[in-house]
Amino acid sequence: MEIFEKIQKAIEQKDFSKAKEIAEKIDDETERYNALGIVHYYEGKKEEAQTFFEKALKINPVHDDVLFNYSKVLLEKGEYFESWRYLTRINEKTWEVYDMLGDTQLQQNNLAMALHHYRKASKLSGILEMKEKYEALKKQFKKDTKVAFLCLPGLDHFIKDIANILSEMYEVKLVVTKDGKQIVDAYNWADIVWLEWANELAVEITGKLPKGNKRILCRLHSYEALVNYPERINWNNVDTLILVADHMKDVLKDYHQSVYEKIKNKIKVIPNGVDLNRFRFKVRSPGFNIAVVAHINHKKAPEMWLQVIGLLKSIDERYTLHVAGDFQELRYANYFKYFIKETGLEKNVKLYGFVHNIEEFLEDMNYVLSTSVHESFGYNIAEAMACGIKPLIHNYHGAKNQWSESLIFNFIGEIPNLIKGKYESEKYRRYVEDNYSLESQIKNIADMIESLPKAKIKVEQVKEKGVWDNLWKRYSEHDILSLVNSPEGKVLRSEFVNLLNRFFVLKGSKILEAGCGSGIISIDLSKRGAHYTGIDISQDSVNLSEKVASFFELRNVNFRKMDAFNTVFSEREFDIVFNIGVVEHFQDEDIIKMLKEMARVGRFIVVGVPYSGSQIYELSEEISQESGTWEYGSERDFYSLKDLFEKAGVRLLHEEIIGSFSEPFCLKRINPSLIKKQLARNLEKMLQGEENIGSWLLAIGTNDKTCEEIFEKARKENGRVVFSPQLEIVKTRYPSVSIVIPFLNARKYIKSTVEDLYLLSYSNFEVVFVNDGSTDGSAEEIEKLLAKEKKFPYKILNLEKNEGPFLARYRGTLAADGEYIVYHNIDDRLQLNGINRLFLDTANFRKNALLAVSVALMENRKCTGDVWLIDIERKPLDYFWKTMEFLSGEIHPINTLVPKKFLLESYSSLVSLLEEYGKNFSVGEDVLLAYQMVLDGALEDIVPVYYTFEGYEIGNVSSVSKNIEKRVQSLPLVISYIVVSLAKKHLVDFNQLKGIENHIRSRAKTLYGEILGEKFWENFLKYKNFFEKILN
Repeated sequence: MEIFEKIQKAIEQKDFSKAKEIAEKIDDETERYNALGIVHYYEGKKEEAQTFFEKALKINPVHDDVLFNYSKVLLEKGEYFESWRYLTRINEKTWEVYDMLGDTQLQQNNLAMALHHYRKASKLSGILEMKEKYEALKKQFKKDTKVAFLCLPGLDHFIKDIANILSEMYEVKLVVTKDGKQIVDAYNWADIVWLEWANELAVEITGKLPKGNKRILCRLHSYEALVNYPERINWNNVDTLILVADHMKDVLKDYHQSVYEKIKNKIKVIPNGVDLNRFRFKVRSPGFNIAVVAHINHKKAPEMWLQVIGLLKSIDERYTLHVAGDFQELRYANYFKYFIKETGLEKNVKLYGFVHNIEEFLEDMNYVLSTSVHESFGYNIAEAMACGIKPLIHNYHGAKNQWSESLIFNFIGEIPNLIKGKYESEKYRRYVEDNYSLESQIKNIADMIESLPKAKIKVEQVKEKGVWDNLWKRYSEHDILSLVNSPEGKVLRSEFVNLLNRFFVLKGSKILEAGCGSGIISIDLSKRGAHYTGIDISQDSVNLSEKVASFFELRNVNFRKMDAFNTVFSEREFDIVFNIGVVEHFQDEDIIKMLKEMARVGRFIVVGVPYSGSQIYELSEEISQESGTWEYGSERDFYSLKDLFEKAGVRLLHEEIIGSFSEPFCLKRINPSLIKKQLARNLEKMLQGEENIGSWLLAIGTNDKTCEEIFEKARKENGRVVFSPQLEIVKTRYPSVSIVIPFLNARKYIKSTVEDLYLLSYSNFEVVFVNDGSTDGSAEEIEKLLAKEKKFPYKILNLEKNEGPFLARYRGTLAADGEYIVYHNIDDRLQLNGINRLFLDTANFRKNALLAVSVALMENRKCTGDVWLIDIERKPLDYFWKTMEFLSGEIHPINTLVPKKFLLESYSSLVSLLEEYGKNFSVGEDVLLAYQMVLDGALEDIVPVYYTFEGYEIGNVSSVSKNIEKRVQSLPLVISYIVVSLAKKHLVDFNQLKGIENHIRSRAKTLYGEILGEKFWENFLKYKNFFEKILN
């Protein structure tokens, strides 16, 4: 430190010769050249100073002081872009760095970006002069042009920085919402409207709102060009279509040719930009850490990652794949768990889940791998290159236009040579600086805006409220299904139905929802035979609810626009009046008023509010409100509604906690990585039969004395309330149930299975164990355990030889004495109160419905927090189509109640057809049985339920369902049977059939690879020919 003080003193005395003499004595070469550069700078010799700084950077390219000094020289020489380049590489940025960054942009006429950097400098410095500089320049360059960025929730990740930076120069509103009023207000306000994504929002706005003199910009990213949005957008109302890459023009031209010809002159390509100040650059070297930064879904071709690391491991076992990404498709979660263990990659593959701090994650990485089959722009690639990391890029369409060909591979066999090639960190960083900086993106956008006509725009006000009342009418079928299948939403609705089932028979009841929102719960209640009415003060809500009801073809459903505080219904017009998520937004006086009105028109009321006892909910609300991200306005939570019920003259009959999924999902506001952990805890409690799990308090009450007495009597007598002109009590009858459990060499699972059976809350059951040729003493172990304590009747059916699960279950069904059958796999877990819940629900259905149970994944019989939730579809046949589309079935009769009579009729007909394949039919046999019951008319509907789960042991690698070769052998039988059956029933025509078959072949190769995929196809054709001959 002393030597630098001497140099500084010499410079102040203008004794530059002495300063240089002292500098030459510095041992560290980088520091020596830096000091000499400083001396020459103050001597006025900038060229020499630059040379010394370049020498220092050649030794240490990431020395912050050298980078700053070199940038300063470049700035003063007028080399603004190069000055900016090296300023971004400074890791520890002070206010002086941001001030200089602002100067570089100001000199390049990038005004919004300059102001953005000056604002940071002002905040960091606290210096009055810096603040005055920023405010003076902002006042000088600020325009009165109003720009509204409109975006649907969850899709704003690419636009937030842009909107924030442009707000320095324009009046900006970033509106991320589905709320029609907010959108129309912003639209009316704006001179320029930016539609972020060419999706359904763009369809509605361009098709229904008057353009007037507005300038409308629409940015298309990627997926929109692979579906039919381009055909649905009214391009006459769009001034500019912004694409993020040149090759997206090719995609539009190839798949939307007529649209492309119409809009090609409106297209402007503005590449995406990386905020280089966020990413710490350092010189790296070859190594063994390979990073992947991507959501794990089919678009990213994640199966290729495992092929790559498998190849590299064979070269050197030190190679390790580090994956920062969450599973968006549970099939990949299953595949990864299986394949990693199966191939011994446990030490070579590290899964981190969703990672928030990507910069930190990339710190120790040597390579980043990208295997996407389609990208408009790979942020993961650009951000890694910004850190100096070498990318390994699969050759997707457009890759060679966006990246250096030396970094691209076609086949994984090329990767070892790609890794052995030159490693050039500075070159990778420079490439992003030259081509994909945030500064360049902002400059291009601002220039485009400035090129628009400058006439002051007079906004034509949208006076017809109906335009926006109908905005959400635009939900497509996919949109509605996405809405209906929100995980926390559909589980909460199912838990609510289960609560009602405990006290009431829903079939034939009249139910009013006071504040119906989207009206989705009408699906659950209508399917159970209830007559449902939904009211809401919002016409948008009513329209959306009617759309949902129409989509699902619901019967006995009605929606009306009405104020829940003051309805037009007569007293006791409804049996149950309820709402969930409504009253917590009001103060006590209004809540009491609503409760009184609900109790006036209904025999019983049910109210759901956030539960104060959920610490997770409380913390998420508190943090969100502090950070300004809480979107629900004023919202209260409650330990009990008893006091409010009493003040409203309502007797509280029962309170309970639900929301087992809602509670973990609150953690997305705090730390999304904790969701899975909390979900695992809640699922474990559910499987153990615990009640009162979650973040929602449900309260049941009445102000009618007779209703109160009947409710209490029904509860006391273990009965339920049935609604008719007169209230009645029906005593709950628990029919006999046979739990059929086939097993093969499953000794290690016997003890835990028997212990679970002992704890079942259902009392009237027997167990039929089917020994499918075990040789490990499994049957003897069962006898030994059950002989000690006979808590339930059981049978052990010993088959002479292994027949496979398809025939083993059938033999067990024939031997069963129960009125209902529950199929159970010995390595899985039954939810201890699941059969009770299922039985109470069956009484609601007019005809037989399969109550399809979803799967909670386990490892070593402990929930992992991963779930395979069955999707709610419109009709039973839709599940057939999904099976053909994905070559995998999610509907099965496992761990649910099925009447033996109807089950045997379908099972017997299948066995007569398939007995010759029985032993080999070991995957998908349960799926086919469910579909056969639909085809036979034994099942009228398939209704997924989420108030009970099947614990599925994913760690059991001996399970045939996890064996790829078995799947390739068995699943074609299922698929071919479905295809032929649909054809025989004339549910598909010849052209559809050919399309289905082409898809099956292609999908099989995608899933299983070329060789096994072709084998799948051969098996499909073999079985198809067989079924075409024997099916009538």
